Amino acid sequence: MPTEPGPKLNFRVGTIRGSATGGTGKCRRRMRAYRNRLVHRRELMDEGSWDLIPAQRSLYFSACLEPVRLTQLAQTSPDKRGRMYAGRSMTCNEIDDLISSRSSLSGLPPLAAEHLAGCERCRNLVRVLQEDSSRHAPSQRGLGQIKAAVLGDLEPVKPLAPAFAFLVAFGFIFLAVTAVGSFQLRAFGWGVLNIPQRVVVFGSLAAGMGLLASSMARQMFPGSKHLVSPGWLPVGVLVFLTLEAAALFQPRVELAFVSNGLGCLRAGLSYAIPGALLLWLVLRHGAILSPKLTAATAGGFAGLIGLTVLEVHCPILNRYHILIWHMGVVLLSMLGGLSLGAAWERIGTWRKDGFS
Repeated sequence: MPTEPGPKLNFRVGTIRGSATGGTGKCRRRMRAYRNRLVHRRELMDEGSWDLIPAQRSLYFSACLEPVRLTQLAQTSPDKRGRMYAGRSMTCNEIDDLISSRSSLSGLPPLAAEHLAGCERCRNLVRVLQEDSSRHAPSQRGLGQIKAAVLGDLEPVKPLAPAFAFLVAFGFIFLAVTAVGSFQLRAFGWGVLNIPQRVVVFGSLAAGMGLLASSMARQMFPGSKHLVSPGWLPVGVLVFLTLEAAALFQPRVELAFVSNGLGCLRAGLSYAIPGALLLWLVLRHGAILSPKLTAATAGGFAGLIGLTVLEVHCPILNRYHILIWHMGVVLLSMLGGLSLGAAWERIGTWRKDGFS
């Protein structure tokens, strides 16, 4: 195969003129990128992976040739082009330039035909470009099946409310259920907490509630960006509250540890479950892509509702009582939401697959 360098090709990029070997730095970079794409195209043919349908190949070539418009060969007369290559044969790179500068592969110059006769790779390239794309078009039956699959489950939808509206709804649910629980169970725990403990405990609960509410609102809008991964946020909030309680409270003697703990666990879940149901009434209006993830976040939010009610009500400040029974409300709520979300995803998969 000839390896001698071809003639110096002038080209035009926008209003910048240059040459393949001289020119400005921008022109040289674009020409180098163009050459690399052509080399990649030949490597595909050598590896036998040139299995794109013609329509895709045409798009590929359009993307490859868009940055650089070669004009010299297209504007050169056949006689002048013959004088350019007099006394020698064309190289593979020059064949690529010639193909790129023509809208049709018919009527190639004699020198190009001579090169194609002796170069199998260039000959295969021309053959691939000349293939008829109509035979690769999908059948009418296939198009009908695709259309039926796409239009079968389309239903009219309503636009989503602003994210701020959902945040307000989540905050209202938190405050309403917490207020009802504190009123029904009495605020015995509020009186035994000193001011620093109140600030730390309820400030961290409010921060956790805000983070989980923001995560739920973002999950209702596909494509939203998350400050923290929604998969790790509920776990992070639970771990932070657990470490905070371990540092803030001290171990104390508690005679009826199990009976008192079960009472607190039952009371916390009795308000976390209604809070979760109210959250579901709001979440069902969003475009949720991962029910399992969203349900786990909602479960953690509902668990914070039950934990807040317990912190206001329970007068027991034993560290282990709070770590096991109070934090247990958040953990069980989160696991319950995760289980329900996983079951919902499984049911959706069965429906889509026709219970196969």
